[in-house]
Amino acid sequence: MSVISIADDINEYAHFLTIGLIAEIYYGEINLGNTEEHVAYEWVSLNELPENLCEPSKKIIDNYLNKTIYKDKSYIKK
Repeated sequence: MSVISIADDINEYAHFLTIGLIAEIYYGEINLGNTEEHVAYEWVSLNELPENLCEPSKKIIDNYLNKTIYKDKSYIKK
């Protein structure tokens, strides 16, 4: 497993540090646990991503595709 992205996620209520990881090999079942935030997971290629991704996921994928680990303030909405 490798770190592929580090991003600041800032909204009007909080400031989060989001770390994106990539695994070369995966086996087993994804367990969503008791969460109301995520309702489903799917395996798709980077060319078939849904448009309704959450902002932190978009940042991780954008950084990965652009070979950038960290982008300072590029996503902060004013």
